[in-house]
Amino acid sequence: MKAGIAMICLALIQLCCNNKSKVPRDILPAQKMQVVLWDMMRADRFLTDFVLNRDTSLNQKSESIKLYQQVFAIHGITKEIFRESFSYYQAHPALLQGIMDSLNNKSGTAPTELVRPEDTIQRQLPQPSLQDTSSSGKKRRLLHPD
Repeated sequence: MKAGIAMICLALIQLCCNNKSKVPRDILPAQKMQVVLWDMMRADRFLTDFVLNRDTSLNQKSESIKLYQQVFAIHGITKEIFRESFSYYQAHPALLQGIMDSLNNKSGTAPTELVRPEDTIQRQLPQPSLQDTSSSGKKRRLLHPD
């Protein structure tokens, strides 16, 4: 009797462990979720770099929603499917971590990579100098470097 109960428990444990990485049918597979998230990140970048820079009167939230709807249409999904899938992956951090790691590798940046001050463009630009350019002896700031 005890051996039978132990066998049933072991079978249930094995069954539970095997299904841990299996995604339910109504949830986007990890590969597709990664592609959708990548396109959403690209849409955000496009919105920030090109759309809102050229027309600051636009509402960022409404423009984001429009672009996200286009991404969903391209991938043949709905906002509801995306939300359910994203919620599922948030509840399963190991699966979400795999997706996010792939996105970081795809973008070429590590999440812990920091920008050092000496790498910024301001450090690379020459600093204007003060030169005596008048007969009164006053120094003026010139727009060209020494």
